[in-house]
Amino acid sequence: MVSGLVPRSAFVAIAVVLAVSPARAGDQAPSADARDAIEQARRAYAAGRTLEAIEGYKRAYELSGDASLLFRLGEMNREIGNDVAAARFYRTYLAREPHGKDHDAAEKAARR
Repeated sequence: MVSGLVPRSAFVAIAVVLAVSPARAGDQAPSADARDAIEQARRAYAAGRTLEAIEGYKRAYELSGDASLLFRLGEMNREIGNDVAAARFYRTYLAREPHGKDHDAAEKAARR
């Protein structure tokens, strides 16, 4: 491995998490665009199109700021073997939702 190079999946995860400054999910209801992005991502995942689903959930997070989507992104990235991206999504979820319903699972997964 060449020092200083960041895998594309890690870069994408960092870019999504750091470049976007969404409103807190509890501050307002998700917009219609966010709900549409979530629904499209759910359909893509159900159809086995995981990469498309990941992109959809990223878009939904950008639009809504719903931290639970970070946990979902962590799970999906772990599922396809993008462990670095998964760990970053889990850690960001934990930072955004320290008492979230998926806290224990995210904490365990981030340690792996």
